[in-house]
Amino acid sequence: MKTNKTIMSSKGQIVIPKIYRNQLGLHTGMELTVNIRNKEIIELKPVARNIQNFFALGKDASANKCEIDELISEAVIDNDR
Repeated sequence: MKTNKTIMSSKGQIVIPKIYRNQLGLHTGMELTVNIRNKEIIELKPVARNIQNFFALGKDASANKCEIDELISEAVIDNDR
């Protein structure tokens, strides 16, 4: 696995390299959780959202959550190109 470097701004902001954003389906405005492991590792995880509940589709939805999330991620990646 290749290691990439990033620089923290004066506001504490960092840039996640595009290759990682694409691999994980991350996009602008996405909420992430931040944790510290072993007093030296910063761990970022996307907050899982249940898209069916968000749109109030409930049990009658024709596509399941994984299919919907995958389609959204693909659309975002295509849009970033």
